[in-house]
Amino acid sequence: MKKIYHAIILSTVSAVLFCSGKVTYDLNETGVIAISGELRVPTRVFQAFFDAMKRSALPERKDPRAALFMLIADEYLAAEYKKNKGGKIDALIAGEMQKVYLETLAYYIRDKNPEALYKTYVKSITAPDVRTQKTLFNEKAEAAYTNVPLLRELSDKVIVATYGKDSRKLTYSALFDSLPHNGKLHLFTAPHEESLKEMIHTYLRNEFLKDFVLSASEAEKAEYAALKRVAENSILSRNFRYDMGMENANPHAENSAIKERAKSVSLSRIKEYYAANKDKYKEVQTVDCRHIRLKNYEQAVNLRDQIEHGADMIALVKKHSLADDKNAAEPGLIRGITNDPKLHEKPRLHTLCMMPKQGEVELVRDGEFYEIVKAEKRVDGYPPLDDTTHLKEDLAREIAALDLKAEFDAKKKSILKRVDIRINNAELGKIK
Repeated sequence: MKKIYHAIILSTVSAVLFCSGKVTYDLNETGVIAISGELRVPTRVFQAFFDAMKRSALPERKDPRAALFMLIADEYLAAEYKKNKGGKIDALIAGEMQKVYLETLAYYIRDKNPEALYKTYVKSITAPDVRTQKTLFNEKAEAAYTNVPLLRELSDKVIVATYGKDSRKLTYSALFDSLPHNGKLHLFTAPHEESLKEMIHTYLRNEFLKDFVLSASEAEKAEYAALKRVAENSILSRNFRYDMGMENANPHAENSAIKERAKSVSLSRIKEYYAANKDKYKEVQTVDCRHIRLKNYEQAVNLRDQIEHGADMIALVKKHSLADDKNAAEPGLIRGITNDPKLHEKPRLHTLCMMPKQGEVELVRDGEFYEIVKAEKRVDGYPPLDDTTHLKEDLAREIAALDLKAEFDAKKKSILKRVDIRINNAELGKIK
């Protein structure tokens, strides 16, 4: 219960939305900050949402009105996601929705001392030892890792906990059924008494929170229902954005929508985009680099500072470097390091030498050593659009991400222009 769960906020990071629909400030219902369609936002629920946003340092943390629009926008994006899925939510997403809601609820009711209430809620926990747990599975069953072979007749008789006012019994089989596949597999392949106890507590905490809501007053139930709706909306709207290529939308992300769209980006578009944005991709092509290898960090910092203030680096290489090339004809100098696809096959020092700009010095770590590296001669240029680099693929993803963002913005605008929001200015003024 002590865990402060901010997924409800973090999942709305890329949902900075501005309402293009109808917004009025004529709501005067005490304790309700906004109404939009079927969504009623209690002021206390929104304050909790805004508090979490401030702790997450999101841009909207300074503007309650912008944060309120974000929360309301999630309602409509979530509805669009459900419509796109024909009202059927994937089991994993449904599980995440419940998890986020219950953890958010646990934090929301923290002033009611839920830890103490939970201790009285749990009557007893009797986790079977490892040997007993092993007897509850058929280890010789076929495809055991795909269909975890629980011996249900036996496990139905194993009571692992007693809980609640009516002293309900939790059986091993019921606990097993509540777990995702990886949890079931863990019980089968790596039974552990303490691990089992933690699974039991997770189950009981969820049951405690559900019973807590059921025993609440009608006013409190309405608050908790609103909290649940906001939590679920945050997950569904995040998945809507992800499906449209928004979540993790950058050239290197493995977002499936971006990956698929990138396949259809033509080479002519890639060339046109590259020409228009070429300076973004300018990078080191070759470098002549001088280095000093040291073991002591303080000494490395001192020598770097001396070089930055004009000390003779060649003399310092000869005197202090631990590398074999300190006595070479050109002490510590590595000529002609090329930034090509085979760079990773060369000593890591070659990659580190790519870091400093022309004439500049960097202090970097290479395993057990510290290296002072200076770019004696650096040539920058533009990587080619051929098979020697991954640039074509990266640009295709970037173009795909931009296209998908434009489509998402248009979709978002078409959704939100139909939104009707009534805001309670008096309640909005209470938000701190």
